[in-house]
Amino acid sequence: MRSIYLLFFLFFILIIKPAISQETIINAGDDWRYFDTIPEDYWMINNYPDEHWPIAKAPFGYGEGNETTLLNYGSDPGDKIITHYFRKTFEIDDPNKFFVYVIKIRRDDGAVIYINGREVCRSNMPDLPITHETRALTTVSDEEETIFYEYILSPNYFTKGTNHISVSIHQSRPTTSDCGFDLELIRHNDLFSVNHLMTGQETEQMLNKSFSLLSIQLELENKNNEIKHLQLRNDNLRNYALFIAFLCFVFLLIVFYLIIRNIKTAHQHNTNLQEVKNELQQKNKDIINYAINMVQQKQFLKVIKDELGSLYNSHKNINELDRMVSKIAYHDDHEDEWERLKAHFDAVHSGFFSRLKEKFPTLTQSELQHCSYIKLQLPTKEIARMLNIDPKSVQASRYRIKKKMELPLETNLKEIIEKF
Repeated sequence: MRSIYLLFFLFFILIIKPAISQETIINAGDDWRYFDTIPEDYWMINNYPDEHWPIAKAPFGYGEGNETTLLNYGSDPGDKIITHYFRKTFEIDDPNKFFVYVIKIRRDDGAVIYINGREVCRSNMPDLPITHETRALTTVSDEEETIFYEYILSPNYFTKGTNHISVSIHQSRPTTSDCGFDLELIRHNDLFSVNHLMTGQETEQMLNKSFSLLSIQLELENKNNEIKHLQLRNDNLRNYALFIAFLCFVFLLIVFYLIIRNIKTAHQHNTNLQEVKNELQQKNKDIINYAINMVQQKQFLKVIKDELGSLYNSHKNINELDRMVSKIAYHDDHEDEWERLKAHFDAVHSGFFSRLKEKFPTLTQSELQHCSYIKLQLPTKEIARMLNIDPKSVQASRYRIKKKMELPLETNLKEIIEKF
C-alpha cells in the first residue's frame, strides 16, 4: 500500500513540476578561495573572514598535470602539507524549489565538505575528529584521480540567500606525489535522474522527505493564502479607517470653522456692544453735565433772588422788583432739577446716592452733591463754583464729610468715593 502512495506521489511530481529539472549552482572550474597553511579551527563557518585568502580557478593540485592552479605543498618534498582548504560563496533564491542537491567532487586523496559551517559528507576519510593532520584512508590510484564522486543532499542544508561551502582536501601520506580538487553543485527536480545514486532505502527515505516537504509546501501555500486574505481584509479595514479619519478630519475642520466664525461674530458683537456702551456712557455724562448746569443755574438764580429780596425794601420801583422776584421764584420752584439729577446719577452709577445715603444718613444735600462731583472727578475749583463756595471751603466741606463717614483725617476721600 505504501508503494502505491509513493508511485502516486512520483506521478504527481512529474505532472506539477516545471520543465526545468536541474540547475547548476557551482560549475567545475569555478573560482575558489584557497589556503595552503593551517587556518583557525572555525575556518568553515559562514562569517569567517577569508578576505586574505587568494582566489583562483579550479582544478587545484600538483603532480597530475591538469591543474589550473598549483598548490604549495611546502619546502620539503618528503614531508608535504597534509591538508589544503577551500571556500566559496553562492546564492540560492529558494532552497525548496528543488527536491535534491548533488555534490560532485574530484578529490585526491580524501575530502570533508561543509555547507554553512555544517559537515555534510566525507569522502575517503576516517570517522574521527578532523584536524589539519588528519590523513585520508587510502591513496587514490591513477584511474580514480579524475572521477567525480557524487553525494545527495536535501534542501534542509541550504538557506535562502547567501550560502557558504567549505572543503578540506587531505593527503594519505606526506610523501604523496600528487593532489587534486574540483567540485560541482547541482540541484534536481527529477528524482529518477538521481535514483541510480541511492539505494532502495535511500530512495524511499528521499521520497518520504519529498512527500513531507510537499505537504509542508502545500500547507505553507494555504497559510500564505490565509495571510493574503487577512492582509486584504486589513487593507480594507485600513481603507475604511482612513476614510472615517478623513470624514472626522473634514468634520473637525467644519467645526473649527464654525467656532472661529462664532468667535469672530461674538467678538464683533462685543465690539459693537462696547461701542454702544461707550456711547451711552458719553450720553449719560452729557446728560449729567446738563443736569449739573441746570442745578448750577438754579443755584445762581437763588443767589440773585436772595440779593433782590434784600434790595426789595430800598428800591424805588417796588412793583417791578416784586414781579422779577416772583418770576425767579416761580422758575426756581417749578421743577426740582436736583432730584432729577440724583435719579439719573443713580441709574448711571448703580444707585450711588441711595447707597451713600443709606450708609451715611447724616450727609446733607450739599454734601451729597459734593460727593457726586468727586465721583465725576471734577477739579476743586469747579466743585467750588458748582457749590457756590470759596475753593478753600471745599477742604472744610471734605473734612466734615470724612467726619460723618467716620474716616481718619489722613484718608483720601477721593479714593473712597471712587470705589463706592
